[in-house]
Amino acid sequence: MEISLQKMNNNNFYFYYKLRCENKNILYTGHSKQPEYSILKEWSKNINEENKKLIYLVEYNNICVGYIHLDIKGKNVEIGYAVSEKDENKGTGTLIVRQCILLIEKEFQYIEEIIAWIAEFNEHSIKCVLNNNFIRLQETKETFYEGYDKCLTMRKYIYRTKQQEEF
Repeated sequence: MEISLQKMNNNNFYFYYKLRCENKNILYTGHSKQPEYSILKEWSKNINEENKKLIYLVEYNNICVGYIHLDIKGKNVEIGYAVSEKDENKGTGTLIVRQCILLIEKEFQYIEEIIAWIAEFNEHSIKCVLNNNFIRLQETKETFYEGYDKCLTMRKYIYRTKQQEEF
């Protein structure tokens, strides 16, 4: 499976919105209902203009199969990603994380660590990062998930980039 990344923009926002409306995506992102189109569009426009977060759509055969969020914080970047429900259990998530690493190492060479905070119940996502040589740390944090109406434990995983390995 060969996948490509496209930076999200007004022309492809609808695909991002559709992914954010999938039931599992709603739960895994901590929400309890589908996002409102206009509010999500405004949010994505604002973060794009402020360079707070970068969003990439993941395509396979010109079909959107997932997305990646990059939140750059100094020499580190926190990532978030999702796979379309119809593309789960096909290795797509592992490929998305791999593409994310390649993108960061190519376009953001100053980044030393890639960080993923993953809910402990999200076994598929944990498998994706471990398959890409992330290290499971002991550090955790509690995050409120609307869909579950309670705080759940998130665990920190890191990947040391080639930039970091050189030091």
